[in-house]
Amino acid sequence: MDLEPLVAAGAFNEEGGLQHSRMLEKNLVDVFVPFLPLERQHVKICVRNEFERRQIPWWTEAMVDTIADQLSYWPQEIKLFSTSGCKRIAQKVDLIEEEFEEKSESKDEL
Repeated sequence: MDLEPLVAAGAFNEEGGLQHSRMLEKNLVDVFVPFLPLERQHVKICVRNEFERRQIPWWTEAMVDTIADQLSYWPQEIKLFSTSGCKRIAQKVDLIEEEFEEKSESKDEL
């Protein structure tokens, strides 16, 4: 509750986006939900959760690091925050899963 007035004032006064928007002026927005950027450690939690959700027993921390490394971070100099949060993780896990299945199939052929 303490944060809502600050977010509302920021949304109305911040350059771009909803600056001086009539929608905000007329109080047509019921709730402001701030989305805080995720750090790499949080992204890695999302990757682990995706492996667990899919019930993939063979995942490793190296795979988690590989997926986390494939995402974009900012600021560029220190790569602290993920630019896409956890949105692209499911697709990255798809790729790892496909690679694993291809390797398993090629071993079976031998």
